[in-house]
Amino acid sequence: MAKLKQKTDDKIEIELKAPSYQSQVYTLEKVVFFLSVILFIIVLAMTIYLISAKNSRTFIPVNQYNQVYEYPAIAEQYFSDEYIQDYTEEVIRSVQFYNYDNLEENMRNAFTKYFSVEGIGKYVKAMNETNNLYQVKNLKLFGSVTFNGSVSIEKGLTSNGVFQWKASIPATVVTYSAFNGMKYTTKYRFYLTINRETYIENPMGLAVIQYAMRERD
Repeated sequence: MAKLKQKTDDKIEIELKAPSYQSQVYTLEKVVFFLSVILFIIVLAMTIYLISAKNSRTFIPVNQYNQVYEYPAIAEQYFSDEYIQDYTEEVIRSVQFYNYDNLEENMRNAFTKYFSVEGIGKYVKAMNETNNLYQVKNLKLFGSVTFNGSVSIEKGLTSNGVFQWKASIPATVVTYSAFNGMKYTTKYRFYLTINRETYIENPMGLAVIQYAMRERD
Protein backbone atom coordinates (compact mmCIF):
# COMPACT_ATOMS: atom_id res chain seq x y z
CA MET A 1 0.00 0.00 0.00
CA ALA A 2 2.83 2.35 0.82
CA LYS A 3 4.46 1.64 -2.54
CA LEU A 4 1.21 2.29 -4.36
CA LYS A 5 0.79 5.51 -2.42
CA GLN A 6 4.29 6.54 -3.41
CA LYS A 7 3.47 5.99 -7.08
CA THR A 8 0.30 7.95 -6.68
CA ASP A 9 2.19 10.77 -5.01
CA ASP A 10 4.78 10.72 -7.78
CA LYS A 11 2.04 10.92 -10.38
CA ILE A 12 0.42 13.80 -8.59
CA GLU A 13 3.75 15.56 -8.30
CA ILE A 14 4.42 15.15 -12.04
CA GLU A 15 0.97 16.41 -12.93
CA LEU A 16 1.49 19.47 -10.80
CA LYS A 17 4.89 20.25 -12.26
CA ALA A 18 3.78 20.14 -15.91
CA PRO A 19 1.48 23.16 -15.80
CA SER A 20 4.07 24.94 -13.65
CA TYR A 21 6.62 24.56 -16.48
CA GLN A 22 4.12 25.84 -19.05
CA SER A 23 3.38 28.79 -16.82
CA GLN A 24 7.09 29.61 -16.62
CA VAL A 25 7.40 29.57 -20.42
CA TYR A 26 4.34 31.80 -20.80
CA THR A 27 5.69 34.20 -18.19
CA LEU A 28 9.04 34.32 -19.97
CA GLU A 29 7.32 35.15 -23.28
CA LYS A 30 5.42 37.98 -21.58
CA VAL A 31 8.62 39.34 -20.06
CA VAL A 32 10.38 39.29 -23.44
CA PHE A 33 7.47 41.08 -25.11
CA PHE A 34 7.21 43.79 -22.48
CA LEU A 35 10.97 44.32 -22.63
CA SER A 36 10.63 44.90 -26.38
CA VAL A 37 7.83 47.41 -25.69
CA ILE A 38 10.01 49.23 -23.18
CA LEU A 39 12.89 49.27 -25.68
CA PHE A 40 10.58 50.75 -28.31
CA ILE A 41 9.47 53.50 -25.92
CA ILE A 42 13.11 54.25 -25.06
CA VAL A 43 13.94 54.57 -28.77
CA LEU A 44 11.03 56.97 -29.27
CA ALA A 45 12.10 58.99 -26.23
CA MET A 46 15.62 59.25 -27.64
CA THR A 47 14.18 60.38 -30.97
CA ILE A 48 12.19 63.13 -29.25
CA TYR A 49 15.30 64.20 -27.33
CA LEU A 50 17.44 64.31 -30.47
CA ILE A 51 14.84 66.33 -32.36
CA SER A 52 14.55 68.72 -29.41
CA ALA A 53 18.33 69.09 -29.29
CA LYS A 54 18.43 69.71 -33.03
CA ASN A 55 15.74 72.37 -32.76
CA SER A 56 17.55 74.09 -29.89
CA ARG A 57 20.61 74.83 -32.01
CA THR A 58 20.84 78.22 -33.66
CA PHE A 59 22.53 78.86 -36.98
CA ILE A 60 22.23 81.27 -39.89
CA PRO A 61 21.37 79.55 -43.21
CA VAL A 62 23.40 80.85 -46.15
CA ASN A 63 23.78 79.87 -49.80
CA GLN A 64 26.96 78.99 -51.67
CA TYR A 65 27.79 82.69 -51.97
CA ASN A 66 27.49 83.20 -48.20
CA GLN A 67 24.33 85.21 -48.68
CA VAL A 68 21.77 84.89 -45.91
CA TYR A 69 18.54 83.24 -47.02
CA GLU A 70 15.44 85.31 -46.43
CA TYR A 71 12.85 82.70 -45.58
CA PRO A 72 9.17 83.66 -45.41
CA ALA A 73 7.77 84.30 -41.94
CA ILE A 74 5.86 81.44 -40.33
CA ALA A 75 2.77 83.67 -40.32
CA GLU A 76 2.71 83.46 -44.12
CA GLN A 77 1.05 80.61 -46.01
CA TYR A 78 3.89 80.26 -48.53
CA PHE A 79 2.91 76.69 -49.56
CA SER A 80 0.08 76.13 -52.05
CA ASP A 81 -2.97 74.03 -51.20
CA GLU A 82 -1.85 71.45 -53.77
CA TYR A 83 1.50 71.13 -52.01
CA ILE A 84 -0.20 70.61 -48.63
CA GLN A 85 -2.48 67.96 -50.14
CA ASP A 86 0.52 66.03 -51.48
CA TYR A 87 2.36 66.54 -48.19
CA THR A 88 -0.59 65.14 -46.21
CA GLU A 89 -0.72 61.96 -48.30
CA GLU A 90 3.06 61.59 -48.05
CA VAL A 91 2.96 61.78 -44.24
CA ILE A 92 0.15 59.23 -43.97
CA ARG A 93 1.93 56.78 -46.27
CA SER A 94 5.13 57.13 -44.25
CA VAL A 95 3.27 56.17 -41.05
CA GLN A 96 0.82 53.53 -42.31
CA PHE A 97 3.17 51.46 -44.49
CA TYR A 98 5.08 49.27 -42.04
CA ASN A 99 5.73 45.74 -40.86
CA TYR A 100 6.24 44.43 -37.35
CA ASP A 101 9.99 44.02 -37.90
CA ASN A 102 10.74 47.60 -38.99
CA LEU A 103 8.09 49.47 -36.97
CA GLU A 104 10.62 51.28 -34.76
CA GLU A 105 12.77 52.40 -37.69
CA ASN A 106 9.73 53.39 -39.74
CA MET A 107 8.30 55.54 -36.95
CA ARG A 108 11.67 57.11 -36.17
CA ASN A 109 12.12 58.15 -39.81
CA ALA A 110 8.58 59.56 -40.02
CA PHE A 111 8.94 61.46 -36.76
CA THR A 112 12.29 62.96 -37.71
CA LYS A 113 11.16 64.12 -41.14
CA TYR A 114 7.56 65.22 -40.63
CA PHE A 115 6.61 65.68 -36.96
CA SER A 116 7.20 68.39 -34.40
CA VAL A 117 8.17 67.40 -30.86
CA GLU A 118 4.59 68.18 -29.81
CA GLY A 119 3.25 65.98 -32.61
CA ILE A 120 5.47 63.06 -31.61
CA GLY A 121 4.34 63.26 -28.00
CA LYS A 122 0.65 63.23 -28.94
CA TYR A 123 1.08 60.32 -31.36
CA VAL A 124 3.05 58.16 -28.91
CA LYS A 125 0.46 58.84 -26.20
CA ALA A 126 -2.34 57.76 -28.55
CA MET A 127 -0.45 54.58 -29.47
CA ASN A 128 -0.06 53.66 -25.82
CA GLU A 129 -3.72 54.38 -25.00
CA THR A 130 -5.06 52.30 -27.92
CA ASN A 131 -2.58 49.44 -27.39
CA ASN A 132 -1.63 49.58 -31.10
CA LEU A 133 2.00 48.68 -30.43
CA TYR A 134 0.95 45.45 -28.71
CA GLN A 135 -1.27 44.47 -31.64
CA VAL A 136 1.41 45.14 -34.27
CA LYS A 137 4.03 43.13 -32.39
CA ASN A 138 1.81 40.36 -31.05
CA LEU A 139 -0.07 39.71 -34.32
CA LYS A 140 3.03 40.39 -36.50
CA LEU A 141 1.20 42.90 -38.66
CA PHE A 142 2.01 44.41 -42.05
CA GLY A 143 0.24 47.70 -42.80
CA SER A 144 -0.76 49.57 -45.96
CA VAL A 145 -3.12 52.40 -46.87
CA THR A 146 -5.21 53.37 -49.92
CA PHE A 147 -6.77 56.81 -50.29
CA ASN A 148 -10.48 56.98 -51.15
CA GLY A 149 -10.76 60.65 -51.98
CA SER A 150 -8.95 63.97 -52.03
CA VAL A 151 -7.53 65.97 -49.14
CA SER A 152 -9.82 68.67 -47.78
CA ILE A 153 -8.16 71.67 -46.12
CA GLU A 154 -9.03 74.39 -43.64
CA LYS A 155 -6.34 77.02 -43.11
CA GLY A 156 -5.59 80.19 -41.25
CA LEU A 157 -3.52 81.86 -38.54
CA THR A 158 -3.39 80.49 -35.00
CA SER A 159 -3.60 82.73 -31.95
CA ASN A 160 0.19 82.47 -31.77
CA GLY A 161 0.59 83.94 -35.24
CA VAL A 162 1.57 80.68 -36.96
CA PHE A 163 -0.01 79.67 -40.27
CA GLN A 164 -1.80 76.35 -39.89
CA TRP A 165 -3.62 73.79 -42.03
CA LYS A 166 -6.17 71.25 -40.84
CA ALA A 167 -6.17 68.50 -43.47
CA SER A 168 -8.37 65.41 -43.69
CA ILE A 169 -8.79 62.55 -46.15
CA PRO A 170 -10.78 59.27 -46.29
CA ALA A 171 -8.70 56.12 -46.65
CA THR A 172 -8.77 52.36 -46.24
CA VAL A 173 -6.17 50.71 -44.03
CA VAL A 174 -5.32 47.06 -44.67
CA THR A 175 -3.29 45.02 -42.20
CA TYR A 176 -2.15 41.43 -42.69
CA SER A 177 -1.14 39.20 -39.79
CA ALA A 178 1.83 36.89 -40.28
CA PHE A 179 0.81 35.28 -36.97
CA ASN A 180 -2.62 33.96 -37.94
CA GLY A 181 -2.86 34.70 -41.69
CA MET A 182 -5.83 37.04 -41.21
CA LYS A 183 -6.37 40.24 -43.20
CA TYR A 184 -8.09 43.21 -41.57
CA THR A 185 -9.65 46.01 -43.62
CA THR A 186 -10.86 49.18 -41.91
CA LYS A 187 -12.12 52.47 -43.33
CA TYR A 188 -10.79 55.61 -41.66
CA ARG A 189 -10.71 59.35 -42.05
CA PHE A 190 -7.30 60.81 -41.26
CA TYR A 191 -6.95 64.21 -39.60
CA LEU A 192 -3.64 66.09 -39.66
CA THR A 193 -2.86 69.48 -38.14
CA ILE A 194 0.14 71.00 -39.90
CA ASN A 195 2.01 74.13 -38.85
CA ARG A 196 4.44 76.35 -40.67
CA GLU A 197 7.87 76.12 -39.06
CA THR A 198 11.14 77.88 -39.67
CA TYR A 199 13.60 76.01 -41.85
CA ILE A 200 15.92 75.93 -38.86
CA GLU A 201 13.32 73.89 -36.96
CA ASN A 202 12.45 71.69 -39.93
CA PRO A 203 14.12 71.71 -43.37
CA MET A 204 10.71 71.23 -45.01
CA GLY A 205 9.32 74.38 -43.39
CA LEU A 206 6.35 72.34 -42.11
CA ALA A 207 5.63 70.01 -39.21
CA VAL A 208 2.73 67.80 -38.13
CA ILE A 209 1.58 68.77 -34.64
CA GLN A 210 -1.34 66.32 -34.54
CA TYR A 211 -2.02 63.04 -36.37
CA ALA A 212 -5.31 61.23 -35.80
CA MET A 213 -7.54 58.67 -37.49
CA ARG A 214 -11.17 57.78 -36.86
CA GLU A 215 -13.24 54.91 -38.21
CA ARG A 216 -15.92 55.77 -40.76
CA ASP A 217 -18.77 53.94 -42.51
